[in-house]
Amino acid sequence: MNKVLYIYQNYTNDYSSASLSILKALKKIKELDIKELEIKPISYTNNINRILNKLPFLRSINVKKQNNRLQEVLNMGNYNFLFVMKGTDIKPETLRLIKDVNPSLKLICFNPDDPFNEASSNSDIVSAIPLYDYYCIWTRQLDYQLRKANANEIIYLPFGVDNEIIYPVDAESQYDISFVGNGDAERHQLIKALNDEIVKNKLKYKVHIFGDNWPSIGEQVVVHGQRNGIELLKTISASKLNLNLLRKQNKNSINMRTFEIPAANGFMLHEASEEAKTFFIENEEVVYFTSIKDLLDKCKFYLSNEIKLNQVRKNGYDRILINDYSYEYLIKNKLSFLAKVYED
Repeated sequence: MNKVLYIYQNYTNDYSSASLSILKALKKIKELDIKELEIKPISYTNNINRILNKLPFLRSINVKKQNNRLQEVLNMGNYNFLFVMKGTDIKPETLRLIKDVNPSLKLICFNPDDPFNEASSNSDIVSAIPLYDYYCIWTRQLDYQLRKANANEIIYLPFGVDNEIIYPVDAESQYDISFVGNGDAERHQLIKALNDEIVKNKLKYKVHIFGDNWPSIGEQVVVHGQRNGIELLKTISASKLNLNLLRKQNKNSINMRTFEIPAANGFMLHEASEEAKTFFIENEEVVYFTSIKDLLDKCKFYLSNEIKLNQVRKNGYDRILINDYSYEYLIKNKLSFLAKVYED
């Protein structure tokens, strides 16, 4: 039986989190003995972290403490693998020391973000790339950059579905169009443009937003609070059309909602993406939009064609079941080497 030390940061049991879902999937592999360790930040609160960012020495002290703790835990156990989720606060020099002391230890990283995007990464994450034996990434679009950064073996590990967290629930239809997610400048602009087109065409559709960082955008846009856990599932079910808007790092690729909306039996209007089309057939299982005009046209079509809407929604859910996009399936197939016995 191989021993794996799993490194994560901040997850909760009812929140859709790749970190938690991958850990659960690993624990279901009978050939593995999984131990977990959280590399803890000083605070999980965004407002406090903004203040702490102005006091980098405090963060530096905590990072050093957490890295020392990681080394101590590894030295106390005879581990075969170190599995790191993203590695935000893990120093490259720590990984080098770990390899020096444990030369047979295999290092794995799964980065659920773009390691080269400054908004979601840091210099330590990039510097650590060549130190991992296996670097798992959710999109094929980053392969070239990872190779340039001297990554060893790159493993394509797309996002999936945690069936214990994401599943269909019954909810009365309440919303014409909805989007679940936090706002940013690009998303504000897109939803504002959709609102303006709805008003211009004298339509009565309401766009319901569930998330933080959303200003008042337009008369046809209703902003609610965040939705997690069962409330997220109810929101997807209660929405006739569920928008999936891709952030900059996910353009022409996928995100977690790519799989979660169909898995919750929701109809998905997905921002156009060639990679997403490798998972869901266009206009049969998922509908993709390329512009605001295209988005509005498709909203009008499907909101007036309930039979077609329900057929696409059902096909999307069936695809999830047929292909098994669960994290458990992905981990067993993409990381099958974890269950093999390694010899020094």
